[in-house]
Amino acid sequence: MELSIERVSLLNSLSMVQGIVERRNTVPILGHVLLEPDEAKLKLSATDLEVGIRTEVACKSAQKGNITLNARKLFEIVREAEGDEVSFKSLDGDWVELKCGRAKFKMMGLDPRSFPAMPAQAAQKQGAEASNKAVKADLKIAATVLAGMIDKTIFSVSPDEARYNLSGVYVESPGPGSARMVATDGHRMSMIDREVPGFSMQGGAIIPRKGLSELRKWPTRVADARADRSLDAFGGRRVPGLPRRHPQGFALPGAGRPRHSAQRDQASGDFFQRALSRR
Repeated sequence: MELSIERVSLLNSLSMVQGIVERRNTVPILGHVLLEPDEAKLKLSATDLEVGIRTEVACKSAQKGNITLNARKLFEIVREAEGDEVSFKSLDGDWVELKCGRAKFKMMGLDPRSFPAMPAQAAQKQGAEASNKAVKADLKIAATVLAGMIDKTIFSVSPDEARYNLSGVYVESPGPGSARMVATDGHRMSMIDREVPGFSMQGGAIIPRKGLSELRKWPTRVADARADRSLDAFGGRRVPGLPRRHPQGFALPGAGRPRHSAQRDQASGDFFQRALSRR
């Protein structure tokens, strides 16, 4: 793999993934960013198995071949470099050579085949059967409106990560052309409705706090006045009501967990539904 890209464009894309990559070294590949050249553009992907990000940036010349590099080290190198362009060249043994101006670096990568598949990629790999099980909703909303909805709900998210169904913001469509966000920590509850033409969704999905925190930063990073949000559910049976969080999507409440945990999830889901019905 060999490519050349503008340093400023690459730096902006790498800055977006810094809040997503796993900083703990329990799984080394989660601290890396996946670089995928595709003709005149470069795709960058990062995930911590709970939140993922994929961004694209134009590049001047590219030869196919994926690589993974440590996201933080690569960001620091590109940030401190003085040249206008950064060039990548893959070497033997997963080594990668970087050139920027007069500076030259060699970084050790990992096998790109060990990089976790993003939810949409995993659904495609499972074929038509997975497509039938998948539930997808596309939310296209003004970035400023989305930022306001996040600000009015995220503070009520439970800090207890053990309570999966309360450690995120619940998104649903109470009616055609309407979007709702709900959050609670068991003591307080925040809810906001906004009109979103063309949006509809069966059931709902929980977006983790970390994902919303990163999404909240985008209106200040990009000039686009709209934000696109895709919600996927796959790999399990879709159920109405409140689904629990899952590293690769949203699945049946309590799936793969002890019975008492499933009962607790169902009770919390009933709490959401009762609270919403009292409006």
